[in-house]
Amino acid sequence: MIRASQLCILALLLTACRSDPIALGLQLESGTEQRVALAMSQRVTEERGGEELESTQDVVLEWRQAVESRSSDGSAVLALSYDRARMVASNPSFGTISYDSKNPPAVVPLLAIGLHASVGETVRLVLDERGEILRVPGIEGFADRIFNKLELPPSVDAAAARAALRQWFSEDSMRELMRPIFSIYPEGLVQTGDRWQREVTAARPFPHCQSNEYELESFNEETATVRVRSVLVPLGNEPVAYGRGMSARFEVEGELEGRLLVDRATGLVLLGELEQELEGTVTYFVPGAENVEAELELEGRIEYAVDR
Repeated sequence: MIRASQLCILALLLTACRSDPIALGLQLESGTEQRVALAMSQRVTEERGGEELESTQDVVLEWRQAVESRSSDGSAVLALSYDRARMVASNPSFGTISYDSKNPPAVVPLLAIGLHASVGETVRLVLDERGEILRVPGIEGFADRIFNKLELPPSVDAAAARAALRQWFSEDSMRELMRPIFSIYPEGLVQTGDRWQREVTAARPFPHCQSNEYELESFNEETATVRVRSVLVPLGNEPVAYGRGMSARFEVEGELEGRLLVDRATGLVLLGELEQELEGTVTYFVPGAENVEAELELEGRIEYAVDR
């Protein structure tokens, strides 16, 4: 039989395995600056009518982010200035394309013109201490500035391109794009082994909800390692419109898993490595043609690094 004294010793040992609680959140200092690189790689396999089609895409974005100001409530204005974009993509319909904004080709590939026009532009975010994006000031004219820099071929519908850019670079879209990087922090103090949830909804590439579970794995005086596990499910089954009457319905689910290295002083994610898997069915709708249904599998990797 276990004695009371033994139970007390066991309780003390279990308590000793737990760390003292720490705070994780954004504590940005006005006037500081970092360089950021975001690399995204994916391989997509579609099976249509017994035929298997594979496409790949590797994109690297680099930007300088500067903390322009910080308010007494802890919120901060962060300016992201894009200065380089690279892409290599392969697809059965167009073959292989390569683009680097440092050495752009004479004719920029259509798939890369948005990246090409974004280089040299700046986006500002107002963030609170939990990484929530409160506002995106000045985003209203961003899409039009991008559009005016584009050199669209005659085959592209200019009005549709402008509308797509306005949707892509809207305040809601920028929140969706940046939340996975910044909106990761717990509410209150956490100890080693503690878990917390953050949920994100997004409209791109199709309406979905991403439920993120974070776990504090370890920490030292300078950094904390946080494990991420995410589940992605579609929201509704309405087709996504692509212009000229074309659309697609996604019935796709997936998972994402990886780790983040967080700077305890500022709360910034210094390193992030995430693996993603999606699978399901996509139905394509094209005016004047039969609907096409495809089985979809996606494997992706996301790497994020900050140089202070």
